[in-house]
Amino acid sequence: PIGTLWEKDAWWHLQDMLLYTAMAGHSVSVQEMKDSNLFSSDAISFMRWSASMMARDAGVEWLLMVDNDALVEKDTLVRLLSWDMPVVFPLLDDQEQKYPEQMAPLHVPTKLEPGNGLVPVRWAAMSVMLFNPKIFNVLDSNAWRGSDYQFGQCLDHLGHRVYVDTDTIVAVAKSPSRLAAKGYDAFWEGHRRM
Repeated sequence: PIGTLWEKDAWWHLQDMLLYTAMAGHSVSVQEMKDSNLFSSDAISFMRWSASMMARDAGVEWLLMVDNDALVEKDTLVRLLSWDMPVVFPLLDDQEQKYPEQMAPLHVPTKLEPGNGLVPVRWAAMSVMLFNPKIFNVLDSNAWRGSDYQFGQCLDHLGHRVYVDTDTIVAVAKSPSRLAAKGYDAFWEGHRRM
């Protein structure tokens, strides 16, 4: 999990998913990535990079990164694992819908319909991500800095694609943060609340 300030019910959704995955025969563990910065949004890239290096160095088969506002379903991980692809994200359902799709899309291409299986995309919001940690052998730490579309571009340069499993839908309690979508006052108000 990325961050420790969980949205309502998100922690319990994660626990249900872990139990379901273990009951399906997979060995699972949790490592919460603690926030190391005064401004949470500034530390997300460092937390993700740290998680990727821990998984790579530990020799785990798969790494699922889950933001603290994702309401994963109990079968989310099992469904994503079934594709056996190096990079798979679920289709996100933005519960808050704070920003218009034109300003803050969840993925590109923007028109993904549920029920179409595995679809390659240029990039997708990084709320829930399944990786084969072997890709981290060549992924530079700078790939985690910046935006989700920059991350997708870095993967693309290394010959990897982000795939979205349109059969697996995960609700996110908050709209993904896009600094460019926020006005000056909203940007600083978000920092003052922390």
